[in-house]
Amino acid sequence: MFDLELFQFINGFANRSVIADWFVVVIAEYLPYVVGIIAAILWIKIPNWKERMRIFLILTFSGLLARGFIFEVIRYFYNRPRPFLALEITPLFVENSYAFPSSHAIILTLIGGVVFLFSKRWGIIFLVFAVLNAIARIYSGVHWPTDSIGGIVIAAISILIAVKMFPQNNSIQTELREDV
Repeated sequence: MFDLELFQFINGFANRSVIADWFVVVIAEYLPYVVGIIAAILWIKIPNWKERMRIFLILTFSGLLARGFIFEVIRYFYNRPRPFLALEITPLFVENSYAFPSSHAIILTLIGGVVFLFSKRWGIIFLVFAVLNAIARIYSGVHWPTDSIGGIVIAAISILIAVKMFPQNNSIQTELREDV
């Protein structure tokens, strides 16, 4: 019940303003590309190459675990229809796969969480982008709130496992600055 009510509240703002709808679609569909490019630039700027490789391994492992394994297992066994199909509403754009979990929420949370490991400021900004993207996808009619929450949880668990697998070496003096 919570899922439907929250979906209807957020999605209720759709189709009221062409400009707002356009802006939301840009956030829902294209923000992940911008976040990925900025994260790659920040990653390249990490001064210590060993820390840069550790971050790369954490992102790669957590991405494979979250999106390549957990996501696929859930989608194999659980085929939740997207809200626009279940409620017979017109979405702002169409997605042709199942709804749960949100791969956008997984990917953006993974990027934000891993960036947070080397830059708290940028990590928080990217995590805010992840939440904005999740809200935009609900507004657009392509995800239920719990689809995004599920994606965020999967990403967080995957990052925690990856950080345990690739701990920071205490002998490495990272020279990271908060301005990265």
